[in-house]
Amino acid sequence: MTVTPLEWVLGVTDRLKFWYNTTYHSSTGMTPFQALYGRLPPSIPLYFDGLSRVHEVDQSLLHRDELLQHLKKNLDMTTNRMKQMADQKKKRDVEFQAVNLELPPITDEGVASVELEKILDTRWIKQGEKFIEERLVKWKRLPTEDATW
Repeated sequence: MTVTPLEWVLGVTDRLKFWYNTTYHSSTGMTPFQALYGRLPPSIPLYFDGLSRVHEVDQSLLHRDELLQHLKKNLDMTTNRMKQMADQKKKRDVEFQAVNLELPPITDEGVASVELEKILDTRWIKQGEKFIEERLVKWKRLPTEDATW
């Protein structure tokens, strides 16, 4: 059986949509499926050996169940390891120092009123077919790090 790239992408896309729509979202407190339909999404039922008359289907579904169990076990171990790492980290005391900043005056419209102190640098940039001069401006009452082009 040959699968074209388009068929493969469509198959993966369907699985991704199913995963996204059936995964709990902390922002909504539920899955998108539950938000839309008002009930929990369907789960993938366990398959029991011999339920299908077709041997290939039987083996494929058994393999799927083994894979899902392996995945669940790995996710549980990873979650537990992440919890242990977070619990082991020691909380450290952090002290903040007050900094006295001189801020520029604010206009009635809430806009900072700044005055040019000096030009620190000049550069030429190309916009389309033209070259435009830009200047690095140091503003009064602001540190040099806040200079703008």
